[in-house]
Amino acid sequence: MRALNVKRRFLPVACSLVALSWLGANAQSDEQCRQLSENIRAGSQARDEQRLDDAAREFEAALGIAPKVAQLHASLGLVRHRQGALKPAVESFRRAFELKPDLNGVHGLLGFDLLMLRQFKPALEHLEKG
Repeated sequence: MRALNVKRRFLPVACSLVALSWLGANAQSDEQCRQLSENIRAGSQARDEQRLDDAAREFEAALGIAPKVAQLHASLGLVRHRQGALKPAVESFRRAFELKPDLNGVHGLLGFDLLMLRQFKPALEHLEKG
């Protein structure tokens, strides 16, 4: 149980660090960095508390600031998956892989969602990797 708590606390921080490093490399303002960090924190907390509409809104806002951060697309995909919005989840997961083909931990969810959408061949490919 302790490992799960550490993981829940670490993931938003890791996502924030990746997003903030992307922003720094793309010369964004301090205000955008602060806002991005807040969106990620709030989105992660809302997701953990099962307030999925709020989580989706926060991750979408973060993507408005940092649209090329794969982990943000994956986070939004996870929220959409939990909402049962399979097509939007698949779109988010695929965008995450376009940006970062070696992204870990997403293949299984993408494969499951594709399976539920009866897209068997691509589902199998992702399930085998996940």
